[in-house]
Amino acid sequence: DLSHRVRYLIQYPHGCIEQITSGGFPQLFLPAYLKLGAAETNKVKENVMSVFERSPSYQTASGAMGYWQGSKDAHSWGTCYAVHFMALAREQGYAVPAAVYNPALAWLSESASRWTDRSGDSETTQAYRLFVLALAGKADIGAMNRLASGITGDSSYETRSLLACAYALIGRKNDAKNFCGWEEESDYRSTGGDFSSSLRTRAINMVACTQAGLTAEAARAAKELASRLSSGDWLSTQETAWALYALLPYYSAQKAGGDASY
Repeated sequence: DLSHRVRYLIQYPHGCIEQITSGGFPQLFLPAYLKLGAAETNKVKENVMSVFERSPSYQTASGAMGYWQGSKDAHSWGTCYAVHFMALAREQGYAVPAAVYNPALAWLSESASRWTDRSGDSETTQAYRLFVLALAGKADIGAMNRLASGITGDSSYETRSLLACAYALIGRKNDAKNFCGWEEESDYRSTGGDFSSSLRTRAINMVACTQAGLTAEAARAAKELASRLSSGDWLSTQETAWALYALLPYYSAQKAGGDASY
């Protein structure tokens, strides 16, 4: 029963770019997963479109998204997240405003190409940028290879999983498999920055394993995520959206006998 999780995202008193995006993100996949009537389907579409309608008020002069409406400073993770959502929506036929999408995508591309480990943004944020660029058909293979060459034992599980997603999206599944798999993690949750948590990391890893063809690992992650979503545990908007994003395409593909499409 996912209704309470989806309802939480829809009814959450949204304010920042992460929250408004989280409200729309999993709704992109609901029509393929749940039997919705015409009125419910239209409501989902209205909810998704409402995110696009509010997005311009978060966009900075650089093209990136700010954390709050009217912000002048770019929020790197928030921009990745917003463009990720818009790229998925475009694939599904939504009329995503080019005046918002194109400058934000260009900012991600420029930021990815000039990133170094001294740029201020973390390896994880860079890996997410590269994933989103690959999803949008703008893969920066040079930047992906540079990040891959710098991956060490100290690099986070989340960084490696996001980089795996990027490689899988450009068809390099063997490279993807080198960076993803199953690892145990202690529970943690951050409240700012890139909103990282152990649950979100598991969701990202599930997407990576699914895309890389690691079916046993993906199934194991799906079971863990489904258990958390069906529990009464409080989850953040970021955790809820990513867990639904990982599970809904996966289960829809299982039902249809095909591959999950993220």
